[in-house]
Amino acid sequence: MSLIPRIAKLFVLMLFISTKILAQIPNCAGPDSAFVFLHTAPGVLAYDPAQPLSGTNPFVYLASGGGSGLAISHNLNGGTPTPAFYSSIGGMYAYYNGATWTNTGHAVSTVNPGGGVNYIYSKNGGTGEINKYDGTGPATYLMTTYPGSGPYDLAVDAQDNFYHLMTSISPGKIIKYSPLGAPIDSFVVTGHPIQTAGGGFSMIGNTVYAVFNSSPSFYSGTIVSGAVNLTPLGTVSASDMATCPSVGSPMPIAAFTVDNDTICAGTCINFTDNSQNAPTIWNWVFSGGTPSTSNLQNPGPICYNTPGTHTVTLIVENGVGADTATMEILVDFLGQVSITGDLELCIGETTTLTASPAGATSYTWSNSLTSTSITETPSATTTFSVLVTNGVCNGNAQVTVNVYPLPEIVATASPTGCSNHGGTISTTTNFGTPPFSYVWSNGQSGADANYLSTGIYTVTVTDSKTCTGSATAEVFMTPNPIASLTPLSATVKYGDSVQFNASGAILFHWTPATYLSANNISNPIAFPMEDMTYCVVITDINDCKDTVCADIKVEYCEDYFVPNAFSPNNDGLNDKFLVKSTCMTHYMMKIQNRWGNTIFESQHSGESWDGNYKGVKQDAGVYFYYIEISFANGKRKIVKGDLTLIR
Repeated sequence: MSLIPRIAKLFVLMLFISTKILAQIPNCAGPDSAFVFLHTAPGVLAYDPAQPLSGTNPFVYLASGGGSGLAISHNLNGGTPTPAFYSSIGGMYAYYNGATWTNTGHAVSTVNPGGGVNYIYSKNGGTGEINKYDGTGPATYLMTTYPGSGPYDLAVDAQDNFYHLMTSISPGKIIKYSPLGAPIDSFVVTGHPIQTAGGGFSMIGNTVYAVFNSSPSFYSGTIVSGAVNLTPLGTVSASDMATCPSVGSPMPIAAFTVDNDTICAGTCINFTDNSQNAPTIWNWVFSGGTPSTSNLQNPGPICYNTPGTHTVTLIVENGVGADTATMEILVDFLGQVSITGDLELCIGETTTLTASPAGATSYTWSNSLTSTSITETPSATTTFSVLVTNGVCNGNAQVTVNVYPLPEIVATASPTGCSNHGGTISTTTNFGTPPFSYVWSNGQSGADANYLSTGIYTVTVTDSKTCTGSATAEVFMTPNPIASLTPLSATVKYGDSVQFNASGAILFHWTPATYLSANNISNPIAFPMEDMTYCVVITDINDCKDTVCADIKVEYCEDYFVPNAFSPNNDGLNDKFLVKSTCMTHYMMKIQNRWGNTIFESQHSGESWDGNYKGVKQDAGVYFYYIEISFANGKRKIVKGDLTLIR
């Protein structure tokens, strides 16, 4: 090759490079929207993803790199051009105006910026602190994300959402945050080297670019179905990265419809997906439904058996992100419709019929009444029905109320002997539904009443349907003797006696015989030790009998006396320490000296302490006693105190 062609080719190459260098202002409305800009020590390089990585790709885009970090944002400071490169110079935000870097006068406390339309977000990779800058003053603190978790850089889209790449874990993830700092989506990241600091990160639409401190260092990958696999492109050196804020493929917008959002329990319904922006994944959750989940685009039938308000959630994804839509399904419940009440009546009786379940919207009975309960007195067997409605649910029930005739009774009396032998009344029952049961006014049962005294008796007959009838008959009998007893009631002290006197016949028999002097005389004496009821049956010369009873109450005493001193000097006065009581049944006493030693102990009520211990006279002074006393009524007393021994 001659020298002239070589010079010409070199000139063309230099002209190409010069043209690229003179660009200097990112044209985000043109071809620059497809470039990845790399921040290096000499300046800003531009990488064209459409071309392979080479010695001329990336190429020098801007000879001056500014300060720390690189972002592309709409010019937030009112200058031109827009968008503009932003960097941090001397702790202040600065933008490139096409000729030089212009200090905004606004402080940034963290470097590594990422730019959007209305904001620049700056990240402190070591602490995870995120600051937000809107061009009106110093950057302000927004939130703290994961410190030391990956490249010290952020990507921002045209909606001012910012993205944080975490590569300190495997698999890694990209977390998407709203302009308010709230996490709104995340994507799984694989294929990356483990890195906690340095490098850069940017996105063009759904394609991710990252520079790591590794070899190879330059990686890229496209988010598909919520995940991105990074693959190496080669090796470049960069401390930060930036791209034009771009929308990329739109996220899905979740929406759906349903056959009916108000149903009765036990109903099955179908759902239709109306989501926008071409979702590829559908995740349905049907709270209270069966099945409870589905991955179909248009699932159904979904059955609801539990009443209440149930939430349906649809999450759709399209590889860019995810969106959620919810709907509430109101499930009314009626349950089993039934009628309760008395369904077996006798002529003349009334029944109250109640429809279930209670609390329904409306009730309509076959007799046109609309209350929950109706009260009826049918004269013959009748069928009743009800329609119950609750919301969109309704059901029917019916019952038959059976009406039965009353039994009719004829009662015939036949007197015999004295009244204790008794007369007899026999009955005949007509109508009604056998078998029959009989209850007499004197407490007897059975079709016939026997051993009746003079008087009028009524029998009530109940048949198998609980219908009743009654009849009355009168019996004339020889009078029974009339028993007389004194006293009929008395209260005595424990240990005292009661003298009884009975009269009215010639023979006497007492029950029970407990504590009685005799049980076959008219005037026995009772020595009750507890409350007793004594009855005496008297018999006259006609063998007619009568009975009278007496109630005896026994009062139990609880008296006792414990002296506080004694003088065992054999003068016959207060020589022994003794507890006195007329009604105790158990007794235990302990005497202790001032050192807590027991020097006397007894469980016999008549036993006393004479002031000696093992035959040795004890010194005068104060001693202590512990006494337990039980009485005939079961009560127990514990007495503690001190006593004085006087010599």
